[in-house]
Amino acid sequence: MKKMLFAFLLMIVVFLTACTPTNNDDEDPIDDGKDDDNIELPENPLEGIDEALILAFGDGLSVDYEGEDLVYYFYLAEEITITFSLEASFDSEVVIENITTNQTVFEGDDSIYGDDVFASLTLGAGEYQVTISSNDDMVGDVVITLEEGNSFDVLVLGEEKSISLDEDEIVGLYLTIEEAGTYLIKSDSMLDLEGVLTTLGGEFLTYNDDLRFDETDFALYVDLEVGHYIVGVRAFHESVSGSFDIIAEP
Repeated sequence: MKKMLFAFLLMIVVFLTACTPTNNDDEDPIDDGKDDDNIELPENPLEGIDEALILAFGDGLSVDYEGEDLVYYFYLAEEITITFSLEASFDSEVVIENITTNQTVFEGDDSIYGDDVFASLTLGAGEYQVTISSNDDMVGDVVITLEEGNSFDVLVLGEEKSISLDEDEIVGLYLTIEEAGTYLIKSDSMLDLEGVLTTLGGEFLTYNDDLRFDETDFALYVDLEVGHYIVGVRAFHESVSGSFDIIAEP
């Protein structure tokens, strides 16, 4: 039940703490055999598209989903790291395509994050299409946000990090693994904490509430490949605030 509650509560949170953008090599789109370097981008790639359908960086776009797919666009003049987030009141799914190169660069649903979807991606120059749909034929409100950089604080392997936790807050930490192996991510606090580990695309990997013989801290034991991951931490009783230490180590 705790795990289900954690997943449900995570749907209302968009991680907003800033961190240094990190190249996301392991999230590269599938190679379709095209030479991206030789693609000529149009001078005005979004010409002819309704301005209401173009996503602006930094602005949260609120819209009603009425059962038909929502389609929006954005353009990148150069390779950058972005964070895409979707807050939804229904079971949602998002597909992001580079329509300049005809590649699908992200496809994800709510997995562990309730009805929300988020992803941190390094994308090349081009015109992108975002398609939002429902997995359960429900309708409701959505908020779409596009930001430059990663919206996560950084958890450095082997270094203990002290963090303050406000009421109803979930902290998202960006973890880079440079060597495949088994890792331990654990907390140290008087708060009753829960921890979850996902990929950057929101794919659930593992979850823990309490260490064995410990009623407050969590420990995530997991085999990880080289790549980038997100550690989510929250208090089990969401009305609680305080501080905690966290460390990830081999």
